[in-house]
Amino acid sequence: MRNSPRIDAKTILPGQFIPQLYFYSQVTSAHLHPVIQTLLKLKPDQLVNQYCNIHPEADPLKLQMILAYHPKFLNWAGSDFFLTTDEKGRKVMLLLEMNSCPAGQKSMPIDKPMDPHRGYGILVEKVFIRCIEEIPRNRGGIAVIFDKNVMEASGYAATIADILKEPIYLAEWLDQSLDPGVHFDENGIMQVRGEDSQWHNIRAAFRYVTQRPWNRIPINTKTLIFNPIIACLAGGRNKLIAAKAYEEFNSHFNSYGLKIQTPHTIYDVQKEEVPFWVNQMGGSAIVKVPYRNAGQGIYILTNDILVKEFISRQYPYEKFIIQNLIGKSLWHSQDQKWPQSLVGTVPDQNGKSYAFDLRIMIGSSREGYILLATFARRAKSCLCDEIKTLQNPWDVLGTNLSRKKGDTWEIETDRLLVVNEKDFAILGLNLDDFIEAFIQTVLAAVAIDQMAQKLITEEGNLNWKLFQQLNPDPKFVREIIG
Repeated sequence: MRNSPRIDAKTILPGQFIPQLYFYSQVTSAHLHPVIQTLLKLKPDQLVNQYCNIHPEADPLKLQMILAYHPKFLNWAGSDFFLTTDEKGRKVMLLLEMNSCPAGQKSMPIDKPMDPHRGYGILVEKVFIRCIEEIPRNRGGIAVIFDKNVMEASGYAATIADILKEPIYLAEWLDQSLDPGVHFDENGIMQVRGEDSQWHNIRAAFRYVTQRPWNRIPINTKTLIFNPIIACLAGGRNKLIAAKAYEEFNSHFNSYGLKIQTPHTIYDVQKEEVPFWVNQMGGSAIVKVPYRNAGQGIYILTNDILVKEFISRQYPYEKFIIQNLIGKSLWHSQDQKWPQSLVGTVPDQNGKSYAFDLRIMIGSSREGYILLATFARRAKSCLCDEIKTLQNPWDVLGTNLSRKKGDTWEIETDRLLVVNEKDFAILGLNLDDFIEAFIQTVLAAVAIDQMAQKLITEEGNLNWKLFQQLNPDPKFVREIIG
């Protein structure tokens, strides 16, 4: 247990939004690249038409229906992509993972210079308020709860205060905190302890609790949670069920030319089965703990030494997922079953290219899904011709900026690539690439939301029987039960 001191919620008042506090320094003076400006202005029918130009097999009516889909649970989501090429040289945006309650606003340059809230305001006005507007104010206040990324959590709190013109509670809620300033009463109502040391009822909570949120937040609550925990369990923070949600979605929509593109994935893998599957994938693979995020629990196994090290460790869960390694074409053997090759950054003046991933953040508005933010992150070390001899392949393929050091998080912003004039050129992406990534994000979000609806009973409780069939990991189930 973490012996953390008592931390009460801060009260954020209207008029306290200071842009310099809520954006990275690379972003405060940056301007959106014209391609992203164009992307943000495209209407749903334009997106559908252009996507179908890229993919003539896609059914425009079905795609239009999906873009207009109103989720029940996953109203705000983010995705990470590798740009790859297949064996015929065709570009493919591969979805690496989805995130419920994702980061992104602090990395998004200016769209409207006169709007200090920028993307924070778009998410709050068009998505969050739509979800909470029917809740009477006399049922309590609004809280922003978080366990990391205090910059964006604070930015959302200040934005909500300005837009709703009411004080907002900003409450840190760490995993295993001994004296948290947030709890739920016996009726399922969230309460936060304010600076007055009193407990206050919360009618709706903007959640940025991302580290094992299911061990603190109930599945069925009277307080509206944005996004609720079922969105995480159904795939937003659960890669194992996400893979099954994508599989089910693809089985229904393949005939309409719509498919979620992911690396080849094997799920429900026991630790002792990992060497077999690494061998099946040509001697290298990515192994993931399904329930971790922010770059945690990802193991890049490229040789026998790394496989043995993986097997020698103890893990808190019993099930893993394994995906084929996405890298340079030189890394693949001739009999590679899934020879997808990574497209790195545009080579610099020294000929060095870096792996990067693209983040897309979306929200569900009244008009349908909208783009909220986008940025990219590059790896620490450049792509090399030989991967199997590296002791730490994460430096070459790991792109996440967050790094946990003890109980705190460090952010390596020097690897952030924002979509301004300077960094955009490094990515080598065009408008069609971003449209592809946006549509893929929507398809995946719909798949997860539909899975979430299947996992909830009419009374709002988790369907434990179905959940355990889909997620047969007893250690994870015990963690949810608490």
